[in-house]
Amino acid sequence: YLVAEPLVESDHAEIQQIAESLTGRSAEERARSVFEWVRHHLSDEGFQPNDRGALWALKERRGDCTEFTSLSTALLRAMGIPARR
Repeated sequence: YLVAEPLVESDHAEIQQIAESLTGRSAEERARSVFEWVRHHLSDEGFQPNDRGALWALKERRGDCTEFTSLSTALLRAMGIPARR
């Protein structure tokens, strides 16, 4: 649960850059910083039938629960914290 995959583009430079900016001493603190970043930087657009992925959510700064989860997972993986959607 550490590698990039379709829709969880944890190896993309933009996702890596955001992950590097998030801080915390413990894995729990870093995970909390991911949660807070996603919560404050993405807008909830309500349910959408298509899964558009982490990179799309980062670029568009919006999505539904699926994109929020994909981006959170990608950021956690980029930080070296195992995560799955």
